[in-house]
Order: sequence, then C-alpha cells, then structure tokens
Amino acid sequence: MKFVYGRVQPPYIYYFLIMVSLDKCSDLEKLKSLRENSNYGVKEERVNLFLQLNDLFRQWKDQLPNLGEIFKRVEIDWLLTVSVSDNRYGEQFIKFVAMCGYEDKPDVDKNGKPLLCRTTPIHYAARSRLSNRNTVVGELFKIYNKFNANYTDKVGVTHLHVACGCGLIEVVKKFIEFRQDLNCLGRIIVDPPMQWALLLEQKDIAELLLINGANPNVANISGTTPLHAICQRKQDDNLINIFYMINNNLCQTVLVNVFDKLGRTPLQLALARGHKNVVKTLLRYGADLNLANAQGVTPIRYMCNSNYHDYLANILHEISEDKYVTIPIDTRDNKGNTALHVALIHNRMNVAEMLIRNGADPHLVNEEGLTPLHIVSKKEDDDGFFARKFCLICEMFDHPLQFDAEDKLGNTSLHLALQCARLGVKNIAELLLRLGADPNMANKNKVTPLHIICKRDRDDGLAKIFFDVNEELSQLVLVDVQDKLGRTPLQWAVAKLLPDVVDELLNHGADISSFVFPTETYFAERSSTPESYELASSVMAVVERLEKQGYELNQSDATTIIKLFVKYELFKESTDLENDCYEDEEFTEAAKTLMMNSSLSLYNLIRLRPGEAAKQLTCMDYYKLKFFMFFHQIEVYTLFDNANHCHVRTFYLTQMKNS
Repeated sequence: MKFVYGRVQPPYIYYFLIMVSLDKCSDLEKLKSLRENSNYGVKEERVNLFLQLNDLFRQWKDQLPNLGEIFKRVEIDWLLTVSVSDNRYGEQFIKFVAMCGYEDKPDVDKNGKPLLCRTTPIHYAARSRLSNRNTVVGELFKIYNKFNANYTDKVGVTHLHVACGCGLIEVVKKFIEFRQDLNCLGRIIVDPPMQWALLLEQKDIAELLLINGANPNVANISGTTPLHAICQRKQDDNLINIFYMINNNLCQTVLVNVFDKLGRTPLQLALARGHKNVVKTLLRYGADLNLANAQGVTPIRYMCNSNYHDYLANILHEISEDKYVTIPIDTRDNKGNTALHVALIHNRMNVAEMLIRNGADPHLVNEEGLTPLHIVSKKEDDDGFFARKFCLICEMFDHPLQFDAEDKLGNTSLHLALQCARLGVKNIAELLLRLGADPNMANKNKVTPLHIICKRDRDDGLAKIFFDVNEELSQLVLVDVQDKLGRTPLQWAVAKLLPDVVDELLNHGADISSFVFPTETYFAERSSTPESYELASSVMAVVERLEKQGYELNQSDATTIIKLFVKYELFKESTDLENDCYEDEEFTEAAKTLMMNSSLSLYNLIRLRPGEAAKQLTCMDYYKLKFFMFFHQIEVYTLFDNANHCHVRTFYLTQMKNS
C-alpha cells in the first residue's frame, strides 16, 4: 500500500499524516509504507524515519519482519549507528533488529574474502557514552556475527578489540574459533587486545587470550607491554599472579625488565602506583632494582615520590633482608641525586631512615654539591624537627655527618639554614652549631654565617642566639671579617636597618673605629619597600646606636641618609592625623594602657606637640613601637608619625647646619 502526498508540508506533518492513514494497517504494512515514503538521501527525512521506526518497533505486535527485504544494508547500518547514540531507546531498537534475525553480510573481494576495512556500528558503540554500552555492543554482535571478518576502522580498532574491552567472553571465543590474530599486529596506533582487556579491568578476557596464544610481551606504539598495563591499573590485586601463573603453565617467558618508550619498567610503574602486591611479585620474578629510566631515576626514586611511601618503605626493607636481592641504595639520577637526597627533598623521613639503615651514604653530593644535610638544612617549612630527626638517625646508625661540607658555591649547611626566612631558623642554626658547624666558614664569595644573619631583612633574634650559643661553646666569632665586596657584618646590619643586630655586633667586638658607613648601594639591596614610619624609626635607631659607641657621622654619611629619606618621601607633611581617634572611647582606653616607656603612655604621647614628643622618646623607642601588632589592628601609625618625623627633621637641620 502506497500513499502519495504533496511535498509542500513539513516532514513532521508529512509523517503524521502517514501514520494517521496507516492507523488500521498491520505493523508490516506500516513499516513498508514508512520506508517507501521516505527519501533516504535527505538527512532530515532519514532522521524522521528513525524516529517513526523507533515508535513502531516499540509497539510491534505482529510477526517479526525480514528487515533485509525492506532496507538496504547501508540503510540498516545508518539506523543502527544512530541508535547507539540514543541513550533512551537505542538498546530497544538494536534488540528489535537482532530479534528479527537480521544478520550483516560483508562485502567480499574477487576471491570471496571479506573486505575488512570498515567502520561498523560496533565501532561507534565502543566510543559512545551509553550507560549500557556493553549490553548494546553484545546485541550488535548478534547482527555483525561473521567472526571470520574482524572489521577494522580507520584508526585500527577491530571488532576483537571492542569485544575484549567490553568483556564479551563468548564473542572473543568465537573470534578464537576462527583463528583471528589475537595480537592484532600491524596496528600503528591502537593497543593490542591484551592491553585493552587489562586496562579496562577485563581479567577473564586477558586470561582467555593468554591461554589461546596471545603474546605476553607484545608492545603497543608507546612500548607498553601487558606487564606495564597491569602495573598501571588502579587495583593492586591478584591479576599479576594470574598473569604469571598462566604463562608459567604455557612455558612462556614474560619480560619483566622491559622498558617502554619513556624508559620506564613495570617495577617503576608499580612503585609509582604504590602497588605493594605487584611490587613483591615483580621482584620475585626477577625485576631489577638497579634499572633506571631515561632520567636516571631508579625504582627507589619512584618510591620516594610515591604517595604510598610508608608501606613501600617497609616492602623495600623486607627486600633488603633477602640475601638474593641487592638494593642499589646510592645509585644517582641525572641530577646526581641519590635516593636519600630524593627522600629528604620530598619529606619522606621514614624512607630516609630505611635507606640509612641499609647503608645509604649521607655524605654523597649531587650536581650542585649538596649533601643530604644541605637538603634538610635549607627546607623552608621545617621548624627544626626534620633536621634534628635526620641527625639523630645518622647518629643511631653510626654515620657521623660532615657539618662543614661545602656545596659548589662553598656554602655549608649552616649557610643554607641561615638563608631561609622561616620561623624555625633559630632552632636549626643552634642545632648545627652545637653539633660542630664552624661559625666562621666562608663560602666562595667570602660570606660567613654572620654576614648572612646581618643581611636578613628582619631582626628575629637570630644574631643574639648565634652569639650566645658560640659563647657557650667557647667558639670565637670573627665579627670584622670582610666578604668578597669588602663589606663587614656591621656594614650589612646598618644597611639592613637592624639596630638590635648592630648592638650585638658592637657588644661582641665589632671595630667601630674602622667602620665605614654604607653607601646608597647597600641600602638599595632590600627585598621589600619599608613604610615611612618603619624606615624613619629604623634609620634613627641605627644612628643612635652607632653614635652611642662613639661613631661620628660625617657629611657623606648624612647625605646618604637624607637621600634615603627623600627617596621614601619622609619630609612630606603628615596629613593623616584625625581628631576622630581622640573621641573614640575604645581607642582611648587602649591608648591609655599601652606604655611607650616607664612614664609615658600612647594616650599622653599623641597629645604632645611634635617637638616635645621627640624629647620624650628615644629613636629606639620608636623602632620598638613598630613591632606592636596592636597598631596594625587599630591603624594609628600616623598618630606618632609627627613625633617620629620630628627626629628626622631635627637630624636634617643639624646636618645642614654642620655642612
């Protein structure tokens, strides 16, 4: 039965009219009419045909049709390809086609052999995101069931690959019956079926392939073998033991120390994944702990980087007790780092302890000349515990440390520790000094530990600790030594505006008579720009300390200081003094309790005229004032800026008068 309508109506009206006209027809008549009245060459009509067929197939009540008599093969291929992207009704559509008994017939060459270069709906289904993908693929294999034809798409994926990846064990058996190449050799891009099965967690498929002759050592384009694939899996299960058991039964040798294209062995991958059971099995079957990858990284290096380092350290400890296994403890990577270096860099103290227990040498240096002690000494996030524990472990296993070993720049561990701007620097410096570090060792720039302390941008009490510990140990500290630029620790302390450090140096013998005031260049070497109140109080406090010890500023010194003030605009009039602060009750109460000295509170100070305020406090009083966090909270710097600036202006006028 055929119905002819004018083609002026939109397609959806056209098909609606057809379905209304066919309302009393049989399902088979409806099916034939839909096909006869659609133009397959027009995409829009093809899509509408698929939608109508979907509705018809879901409500089918009559005898199942012979689809091969109604549709061409290319048409059914297209309909099935569309259905694999339909997450709602696609599976029903494919099942209906399969129930109808439709079977795909391959094209053949002149010799009657199937043409295998063909992308089928099975390939599209394998790439789809269907939640029921494996079921859909299984139904499609009922349609594309010529297992002597292992169709290959444009990138090299075969029907066998898809069956392995989807876990269709009965389908894989059919391919095996027809003696298909289980390794699928000759594919440039695609992994062999064995890798597909392993990476997609299809253990039964992998076992079936091995039993039936799949090569256990076949590699993909990246050099990845089945053993690499097992070691890259998320699960640390029994698959590797099954893999070896099957190959042992088949008398097949598995290459355990093979490299992929990135120079990685299966053992390195297993360690990086933290697979305890896999690692043990690999070592049992001869995995070589001495093999390094292209970057010179050994399996132990992988262990040091792994997030599973705790129990991996225990594994290697167990291995180390096996007399038939030798651990390459001190093997270096391409940067000269040993496993001990790497463990300490990554804060793996438990691994470091295992390595030292098994003979790791804590004195070996890397390309930069750094020993493990250098590494722990310069860690920014350590409060001293890490370094102390490392030294204790070395002592426990009778590995005396060389505290004055120098890196390629001549820095000792003490140099590196003092260069770190961390809260625990005092703890580590004291630890190293008490363990025997030389307080006067100079690096290649003739910089001593004392120079470094005086070059820090803040005074955190480190200088006092340094002198106190050395005095307790009866160690002489050279305070007037010059670095390669001819600068002394005192010059650096002055340039860094550290009055307490200046005091410590002068109290411990720094020669004020030969002191040369720093030039502008010194003062420019700061890592941050100071606030005006901080700069003013710091400069005047340093000058006050120097003059107290008998130093007299000359015109050049004064000019340097004045240029510094001008640079940071200290001579600008303060306009920030607000009367609101005087009327704020909370501020008034706080200001009355905060004492500037034994007889003067902040409340009384800010009510004085600037000239009178300058007489009441020393420069050091203002310097100490900047450390009160209280002022950061209530923001009253400007309230004492006037008095502070009065000292600056007095200094300026005095120097101008003397010039």
